[in-house]
Amino acid sequence: MKTTLASLIASLLILACLPSGTAAAADPVCGTWRWFDNHIRTFRPDGVVVNPSGQPEGTWRNEMSRGGERLYAITFGGGKWVDRLALKKGGNLLDGMNNVRFYVTAGRVHWYLAAPLHVA
Repeated sequence: MKTTLASLIASLLILACLPSGTAAAADPVCGTWRWFDNHIRTFRPDGVVVNPSGQPEGTWRNEMSRGGERLYAITFGGGKWVDRLALKKGGNLLDGMNNVRFYVTAGRVHWYLAAPLHVA
């Protein structure tokens, strides 16, 4: 009993010392992608999309899941362009259309270090 209580207290102290968000894994879309137009973009866990120089180009959000498929809205140009894409092929393909009905795809270049590798 004393050992179990001591272990519980030690675990709680360790968790209390971790920065907030440490235990949470990044969304599977986080990482670097090559867009259909050959642009490279990185999706950060904070919902910002940046170019290779680290400059913000847009935002992303998880809209919903449909039958195990994750759906995202990626906004560029202050809302001028909105891509609605599904994460497919084990998390290696974004596929869908934008707000002017143009077909959009992106292939994964790198996973975000904290992203899980088991995507449906």
